[in-house]
Amino acid sequence: DKMEKLLVQKDGKIITVGGARVGGSNYSIYASRHNADGTLDETYGENGIAYFKVNPLIYMNYAFDAALNEDDYLFITGYTFDYSNNTAFILCLDENGIENTDFGENGFAISEYGNGIVYDAIDIDDKGRPIVAGYYNDNILVRRYNIKGNLDKSFGENGTVIIKPDPSPYAWSYAYDIEILENGKILLTGHKVSESGIYVSYLLRLRSNGSLDTEFGNEGILELHAGEYAEYAE
Repeated sequence: DKMEKLLVQKDGKIITVGGARVGGSNYSIYASRHNADGTLDETYGENGIAYFKVNPLIYMNYAFDAALNEDDYLFITGYTFDYSNNTAFILCLDENGIENTDFGENGFAISEYGNGIVYDAIDIDDKGRPIVAGYYNDNILVRRYNIKGNLDKSFGENGTVIIKPDPSPYAWSYAYDIEILENGKILLTGHKVSESGIYVSYLLRLRSNGSLDTEFGNEGILELHAGEYAEYAE
């Protein structure tokens, strides 16, 4: 088992999110809720813990990050892996730890299959829309969904922004964390790997429509260069 995210609701209850193996060999997504004294909140999920699988036949159903909206609905993001390739997902749970059937398909918004797609981070904007960040085909990926779990086509290109900070075909770029600012702009962090194998971490800022905010850093991207040979931002 591995816990990936810790959140606190407005009422002080504690939520943890991660991956666990229960009742078989395949991994499940899990969410637990605890009272302020640490005891399990038995009104949540099944006796305090809820388990989910995007696809029960796939070995890895795994959560990487989560965020709460204003109504304490929980949005979990991560990926599945079938030993060949990936899909990525957002799972929306209501205040009782049950799939929100008004979001996506039975609570899941699932990406296309292939190209090593991973959603690593999630945040919720002031309109209740989840925005995920990660990577696709080894390039930075950012996507915005609407409150119904469909890609928001007003963001980027039909809901998707793909960024390649290094133009070399042999350079890789990944996003690992996201923060939506009060003005609606989107801040990302992660690292890129140059053709020569040097890791450089970065900060990147987007406007609310998904375009690079050229007023930030160098045309929207700030390379940190915290280390001489390798640095990581996760």
